[in-house]
Amino acid sequence: MIIIEQNIPMPTSKFSNIGTMKIGESFIIKNSSERNAVRAWIKKNTPEIKICSRKVDAGFRIWRVK
Repeated sequence: MIIIEQNIPMPTSKFSNIGTMKIGESFIIKNSSERNAVRAWIKKNTPEIKICSRKVDAGFRIWRVK
């Protein structure tokens, strides 16, 4: 049986703070699948933001460029 509950808040996305980034700020992610998830999230939720990514020793660095 499924228990229906009310007033349970939905958790925010782990990418939701990307919308607050300023141009030139960046962050590191570990692998290419997470990089693809970031790109998809931005395209869907904040299409005005443009990013650029490069492979670095720690994984991938993603910069906000526009």
